[in-house]
Amino acid sequence: MIRVLLVEDDSEVARIIKYYLGEKERYDVVWAKNAEEAVVVSHDWFDVILMDVMLPDQSGIELCARLREWHSCPVIFISYLDDSRTIIDALEHGGDDYITKPFDNLVLDARIQANLRRVQMERSDTKIQDQLVCRGFTLDAAAHTVLRGGEDLFSAADGIPHFILFHAEPIPLLSLQRGLQSHLGSAQLWG
Repeated sequence: MIRVLLVEDDSEVARIIKYYLGEKERYDVVWAKNAEEAVVVSHDWFDVILMDVMLPDQSGIELCARLREWHSCPVIFISYLDDSRTIIDALEHGGDDYITKPFDNLVLDARIQANLRRVQMERSDTKIQDQLVCRGFTLDAAAHTVLRGGEDLFSAADGIPHFILFHAEPIPLLSLQRGLQSHLGSAQLWG
């Protein structure tokens, strides 16, 4: 199932999109009516985000920039606005695609699939390295260890959550730092 976050304040548009994508039986659509709801549900994992530009509580473009702090999935804007400045702003602030309403649902499906193919191709082109070296730390995926200055700081056997050490997606540095600090307690990480 392809998980879709639909951020759309127009209930009729949302109903039609949910119906059409749900009919395909390959989409699981979660609907947020505004930016506030979108932020709450967006902490879950999604394959693609469909976002209206004009939301009642915040611009979809601003929301997109905010969601990019923890989401790398494609964001496809859907909007009645069709002026060049809005489209360019949306794409420059984190959007991957832009569809002007009204649109054919077959085109929406094709655009979702095209964006997901692009992401899949980018991931398959990326070579996975066994070691990551940064600021004196070495994360070794093959040995499942973290070294600092050549000394074994800890390993997966020490109970480090798998998602921190060997996660396939990028983890924001702040999340990694918090995870390591919670594991090490008051030990100074960056000293």
